[in-house]
Amino acid sequence: MKKILIAFLLLISPVAMAVQPVEGINYSVIGVDSPGKEKIQVVEFFWYACPHCYAFEPAVKEWLKTKADDVEFVRYPATFNRPNVQMHAKTFFALEQMGKPELHDAIMSAMHDRKQRINTQDAMDQFLASHGVDLTAYHDMMDSFVVNLKMQEAVKLAKEYQIIGVPALIVDGQYKVEKAYSWAEKFQIADYLVARLRAERASAAK
Repeated sequence: MKKILIAFLLLISPVAMAVQPVEGINYSVIGVDSPGKEKIQVVEFFWYACPHCYAFEPAVKEWLKTKADDVEFVRYPATFNRPNVQMHAKTFFALEQMGKPELHDAIMSAMHDRKQRINTQDAMDQFLASHGVDLTAYHDMMDSFVVNLKMQEAVKLAKEYQIIGVPALIVDGQYKVEKAYSWAEKFQIADYLVARLRAERASAAK
C-alpha cells in the first residue's frame, strides 16, 4: 500500500497541488463499482439553469485542454423531479444523439449571459428553432428509446453517486469531489484522485 501511495503522489504536480486533499473534506468515498472501462472516468452532473454550473464551465474547458489521454470526461444532466429539469435533461440527451454538442454552450450562454428564460418546452422549441434545429426530429429524439434509456441511466447514477446538488464531479464511481476554494481547485482534487486510481490500476496489473 505504501508503494501505491508513493507512486500516485509522484504523479501529482507540486505546483498545481500545493496541499494534499483530505478525505471527508475535499472528497468523499462513495465506493460505487467502477464503470469498468479502460479509461478513468471523470463525470460532471449539471443543470442548464444552474448559475454555478455556468460559472464552472470555464474551469471545465481549461481542464479539458490538459486532460490526460487515459481519462474520459462524461457529462450527465441533473434529473431532479421537476418538469423544467426533466425537460432540460432530455434536451441534452436528444441534442447529443443528434450530433449538436455546440448547442450545450449556446443554451447555457442564452440563459445566463442574455437572461433568456428557457424553462418550458415551448421556450426551448423557439430557441432551438432559431438555431436551425429540426423540431420534428428533436421531439422524436426526445421520445426515443435511446434518450429514455439515457434518462434512466442518469437517474440511477445520480442516486448511486448521491447527487443532491450541481455542479458535481465524480471520479470513476469511487470518489465525489467536495469542498474546494475555487472551481479550478475542484479539478486539482479530481486529478489527485485520478492519479491515485491510475497508480492502483498499475499496481494491480503487475
